[in-house]
Amino acid sequence: MDIFVKFRENHGFSDVWPIPLDDLTSFIVYMFRKKLSHSTVSGYISGLSYFNKINNLEDNTQKFVVRKLIEGIKRLGGPNQKDTRLPITRDILEKLLRSLAVICKNGYETKLFMASFSLAFHGFMRVGEITVDCKNKQMHTVKFENIKLCDARLEVLLTSSKTDQFGSGTTIVISKQKNKNVCPVQIMANFIKVRPPYLGPLFCHFDGSPLTRYQFSALLKRSLSVIGIENNGFKSHSFRIGMATTCALEGHATVWIVGSSIIKHAFGEARGRPGGVNLGLQRMGVNIWWQGKCGGKVLDMKQQIRTMLKYEDPPTILVLHIGGNDIGKKVQKLFCELIRKQFSWMRQLMLDTVFVWSQIIPRSSWRYSDNINAMEKCRMRVNTSIASFLTKTDGCYLRYPDIKANELFLMKDGVHLTSLGNNIFLNTLQGGLEMIIRNLGINLTFPDCN
Repeated sequence: MDIFVKFRENHGFSDVWPIPLDDLTSFIVYMFRKKLSHSTVSGYISGLSYFNKINNLEDNTQKFVVRKLIEGIKRLGGPNQKDTRLPITRDILEKLLRSLAVICKNGYETKLFMASFSLAFHGFMRVGEITVDCKNKQMHTVKFENIKLCDARLEVLLTSSKTDQFGSGTTIVISKQKNKNVCPVQIMANFIKVRPPYLGPLFCHFDGSPLTRYQFSALLKRSLSVIGIENNGFKSHSFRIGMATTCALEGHATVWIVGSSIIKHAFGEARGRPGGVNLGLQRMGVNIWWQGKCGGKVLDMKQQIRTMLKYEDPPTILVLHIGGNDIGKKVQKLFCELIRKQFSWMRQLMLDTVFVWSQIIPRSSWRYSDNINAMEKCRMRVNTSIASFLTKTDGCYLRYPDIKANELFLMKDGVHLTSLGNNIFLNTLQGGLEMIIRNLGINLTFPDCN
């Protein structure tokens, strides 16, 4: 409590209880600028929360904006903090897999760790999706029943993940490779043949006990030592980083994000974020080209796309965020038909591109009507119509359920996003693009709130 009291005194805040939301958010920003760690900031806010509860005061520490600020500090890892983890490349992976026969105590354990290492790499997996922790928590762990093996591919259902906040699930498709020494499909098939028929976590020992995070990390450390690599910079997350690095070297994907001033302002916000204008997806070999036009409308897109195609080949993915400046001008049915025609026209020029409809976000002010309720209904119907059209034709749909038409998320003009709104918009874009890239060729909605 002392640090909060001193903060109020030094910065001219009144001694008001319960603590106003502005005081809390300013206190969090103050601690971040003082370079306090996420755990320290979280601890101080938890202390204030406890004080509120024991004194039967309103607890603003649980407000959405407070949670997002603390989450943001965690994502940033503190000012100027660098990621020192090193990537496990495909060459290192092959050496690791070969070393397991020497390290593991029997053939079953060898196949178990070969399959877990291989899937961690080729599936961009987080360690929590491969293993359970010391308390046997398996919230995101891949289950045996979530695996489907075909002749040429491996399908893995992730029922939930760190970026899938609504637990809608997604299927990762991993293709067969020519090099049998690292082929994830062949390695998984070899493991499944000897795995006992227990339901639950995919990776388990012969007695059915699940593979733990500690065991996974310990074997990785020993394997690195055997192949003569210092393991200081290598962690369990190095598999995911390594596959992303491999994709980057191979030139994995180009993304165009095209639309109205919402895109222009989001680009400006992205420039100041740790992940930059590529939203941190450069690790997956992603290069993003932003094109936002102030006052942009659906009919402006043809010329915009034509111009972009003069300078670059068609992208892997095209995200279109448009329509907010058109709603109310045309009859809803005709407006939806106009958008569908634009997508059909673009498909003729970009046959191999995955098209993504970025949801028209809520507003408190619209160009062609003062009837907010009517415009909101129209917005929802247009989004539903275009999403249905695209997802039935191998396209994808991005939605922003956390963005509401109020002062937290919208500027005073009732149209453009605040810094908080822009960051939520960018976080959703980042998570959605990552999922689309990991599942190219599969139509999906992100996040799926149903």
